[in-house]
Amino acid sequence: MILSRVVFGIRYSARKFLRAPGTALALLLTIALGIGSNVSVYGFIRGLSRSNSRLTSLGRIVSIFGQDAHRDPGPLSYDEYLSVQSHSSVLEWIGAARISPATIAVPGQSAIASVAAVTPNLAGMLHLSIEKGVVISHRMWQSEFGGDADVGGEGIRINGIDTHVSGVAPKWLEGLYRDHAIDVWVRLQPEMLRGADRSSRNFWGLGRLSRHVSTRQAESAVHSPAVSAEITLLPYTGMTPEMA
Repeated sequence: MILSRVVFGIRYSARKFLRAPGTALALLLTIALGIGSNVSVYGFIRGLSRSNSRLTSLGRIVSIFGQDAHRDPGPLSYDEYLSVQSHSSVLEWIGAARISPATIAVPGQSAIASVAAVTPNLAGMLHLSIEKGVVISHRMWQSEFGGDADVGGEGIRINGIDTHVSGVAPKWLEGLYRDHAIDVWVRLQPEMLRGADRSSRNFWGLGRLSRHVSTRQAESAVHSPAVSAEITLLPYTGMTPEMA
């Protein structure tokens, strides 16, 4: 019975095609393009959702976002970061990276680059050796230092301050998020915060949930009357809310 229906359908379709070949061909091309575009979009979405960070494999890692005047989630202010940091009962640890442009000078040239000043605990989670120098991205290592294996100790100037390269970030670590590439990683020093605008939103926060604490429970706990904006916690995917 099923075979006879299939044969009938094929014959019927063939007769329709012969009677109006132009229309049938257009329909076939439309279907083919639709299938192709769906495959492409699926592949694109898979590419975005596949994080380039090993943090996704650690479990219980959450992104910690503040909300701007339009209630869109994004970076935290320094005051919001300190407020969330005080909730050690729901978060095993919380770290942050303050990302800003800076003038980077290496032998032979200088340029504007993206610099992330990270807290020590987050640097440890990312395996960045920034205690006695700065870590450059794998991209900068290849483009500016020619992939030199002996790059350790090379001089580099950031906003007029001389320092040296202490290591190269792994290739997978382009940044905390896929749409925020980082060129240089430095240690967040207390003096960097002196005189800073405490309401400026430039802290990208990450944390790790305590065991048996859900994202919703932690989000509810970190809300503080002292902070006017709401805090949003989302499972870490390697994407900012704009990309999700």
